[in-house]
Amino acid sequence: MLTDVWFVRSRRLAIALLIAVAWMLVVAATASADRPPRIVGGNTTTIAQHPWQAALVFDPAKKPGNDFQRQFCGGSLITTRIVLTAAHCVFDTDPGPLGLGTKLDPDDLDVVLGRTQLSGGGGEEHDVQRIEFHSGYNPATAEKDVGYVVLQAPSAQQRITIAGSDEFGLWRLGARTVVSGWGGTSEGGLGSDVLKEAVVPIIADATCETPGVYGTAFFRTTMVCAGFLEGGTDSCQGDSGGPLTTPAGGPRRLVGLVSFGEGCARANRPGVYSRAGCPPLRDDVAGDVFQLEAQEGLAHENVVGSGRGPCDETAPETAISKGPKKKLRTRKKRRRAKAKFVFSASEPGTRFECSVDG
Repeated sequence: MLTDVWFVRSRRLAIALLIAVAWMLVVAATASADRPPRIVGGNTTTIAQHPWQAALVFDPAKKPGNDFQRQFCGGSLITTRIVLTAAHCVFDTDPGPLGLGTKLDPDDLDVVLGRTQLSGGGGEEHDVQRIEFHSGYNPATAEKDVGYVVLQAPSAQQRITIAGSDEFGLWRLGARTVVSGWGGTSEGGLGSDVLKEAVVPIIADATCETPGVYGTAFFRTTMVCAGFLEGGTDSCQGDSGGPLTTPAGGPRRLVGLVSFGEGCARANRPGVYSRAGCPPLRDDVAGDVFQLEAQEGLAHENVVGSGRGPCDETAPETAISKGPKKKLRTRKKRRRAKAKFVFSASEPGTRFECSVDG
């Protein structure tokens, strides 16, 4: 049985799903109770820090209000004409009478770029030429949750490149990544008109697939978890499709797309992101973009950073070449003793750690 705490991170789709479930189960529900904010536990930022950040907004002819009121998902500018987003943002979010189960049409959607405050004007607002999603997208499991929005005109904003295999170290286990979007600060709260960001560390795949976290709902080949097991900081509804990137201060690369989560910022329920920085999704995105460019007559633009082979998730080979050679027999010598180690490793930047039991 579905519960009201399992949220894809698009406000409109989540509400539509809840309404459908309510009808099937003959359970009364209100949309306002199931519309949590988007960035939880984050800070206000500017578009200058995230120039590739896109807002997907319904066209004014389809939904009244300003751009903030019409915003429902995020995205990332990966070529001058293509925005990468989540498949569930465009898969069955048509605002027309058919609604749930109908793919979004190009005239339903506008894309806002280069704007910190959505209702404040400025930046760029683009009409859409074409909308597609990954051919292997499974709405029941959120596998391969990747979508594409082709703009009618090129954007002048800075685009972001997807991390390549040589850059996998930028987002290994524990690495601090950044998620951004327009939203509030607590589950069930109001959205924010101003762009926000949150720093979330990468969580081990083995942790996310444990029964106490997401269990069999997590697919490590196409998903990655980021956040805190104790909760408190997370992406949330309305952030869907938005970027998970390597942190400011280093090479900015796209490594994930906001996909889903159970609630927002809850303990043992971190955010789940489409794993854009590794095969198979990284290679699929590159191939899909190439095909879209050819079909729409667009100039080819590279969308992947350094290295295109498989991501190496195996531990480096290490060897201790020098260390303590004997036990110290007296208590006095043991108190004064210092243990020094020298080690070698097969990968640069490797750190050796040990603990002493007495």
